[in-house]
Amino acid sequence: MADVRQLGPWRLTGELGRGGNGTVWRAEHVDSGQVAALKEVNTRRADREPYRRFVTEIETLRALGEFPGVLTLLDAHVPAEPEAKDRPWFVMPIAAPLFEALAEADYSSLVGSLAAIAETLAALKAEHGIAHRDVKPANLYDLDGAALIGDFGLVALPDPSGLTRAGKPLGPANFIPFEMLNDAGSADPFPADVYSLAKSFWVLAAGVAYPPPGHQPADAAPYRIADFRPHPQATRLDELVDRATRLNPTQRQSAAELAAELREWLELPVTQADFDLSAASSAVREALAPEIDDTDRVESWKEETYKAARRLEELVRPLNDAMKEADPRAEVGVNDELVGNMLRTLEHLGSAEVLFHFARATKITAGAPPIHEVLRMGRGVELVEEGQLVIRTMIDLGLDGVMQSDMHWTSEERVVPVGSVRQEGALQEAIAELGGKLGEALQILAAKAPDSA
Repeated sequence: MADVRQLGPWRLTGELGRGGNGTVWRAEHVDSGQVAALKEVNTRRADREPYRRFVTEIETLRALGEFPGVLTLLDAHVPAEPEAKDRPWFVMPIAAPLFEALAEADYSSLVGSLAAIAETLAALKAEHGIAHRDVKPANLYDLDGAALIGDFGLVALPDPSGLTRAGKPLGPANFIPFEMLNDAGSADPFPADVYSLAKSFWVLAAGVAYPPPGHQPADAAPYRIADFRPHPQATRLDELVDRATRLNPTQRQSAAELAAELREWLELPVTQADFDLSAASSAVREALAPEIDDTDRVESWKEETYKAARRLEELVRPLNDAMKEADPRAEVGVNDELVGNMLRTLEHLGSAEVLFHFARATKITAGAPPIHEVLRMGRGVELVEEGQLVIRTMIDLGLDGVMQSDMHWTSEERVVPVGSVRQEGALQEAIAELGGKLGEALQILAAKAPDSA
């Protein structure tokens, strides 16, 4: 180390690591005593791409300054003509690799850290128009409990420098999306960052070195997060990775949306509501609706709406069983004109366009003809334009065909983005509210039933 004991105001006190493009030293500032990591770069050709990218990285970090979520540049030396005795170098805080910091972390720490990284990517886009293009676990760090992004050597700027050549792949191997393999220069770098971050999240959650290639469907066992690291809500995280790794970049979330969904996941209940309707009920589950091909954005929304309908029928199963226990003749999961009309958006009144409508009823019919007392429990979801899911439920008890009810209740509509993490909470809230109203209706029906004696 005799020829590199001091670079600028930094005294080199030991080697931290060595790679193909340089050596990282533990360094101490001769005046302040600050300890940091100094990377001395091997490249010596100022006209070659590696050095031009190094210069771009330093300029970018200097412009960012102390940007929240980015590993801060403390100092740098950028010679106009690098040579063996005057190599370029830069100084950063000594930070731990994020994969080491999270090795024994719980789900909350893992999800919170990746949400912070997604928020940083969103802020870089919103405030500076910058995409990272090299998101992978090795470029994510932990410093005093904060998750940071480093290594901006492949950064994409609003004013392109022409460093990205047509037809050349660009990005981290095993974490790069398909569009960046073919023509990175013309591909949108922001959806590519989301893809790479989702792959990085999967690797950190699963505790393995590399992710599966390409799109990762949420139901692709044994490659789900839930298969590697069980958790009651792990399936919701697999659904986030599913959308973030779609082959079509326009079907992926933005970094801001991904960050928001990860934060919302942290608020989900670990266990579902435990219904106690033992006086009138026990649990039953409805079959899932058929899957829909995901061909474009609207079809993708429709597929998510089918999933929401299936999830709604799963959640309502205990209430269906309550009605079957009350009357074994109860009809479960049927189309009912009254329920369908009550749970439908009235487009002629100026509401948003309805792209898909699902409504089902469970019915108890009592009494001798021609007068029937009917208890209807309805629930439904609708997909409206711009990808919003509307959730409604209802109870109606009264004489069939008579415009008068012993009890009629319709819930307030719940509106959430289709397929979002927030959707799960809204569905659970809707069924919990419906369960309370069903208990009231069953008591009224019991009081009105004729004496069997």
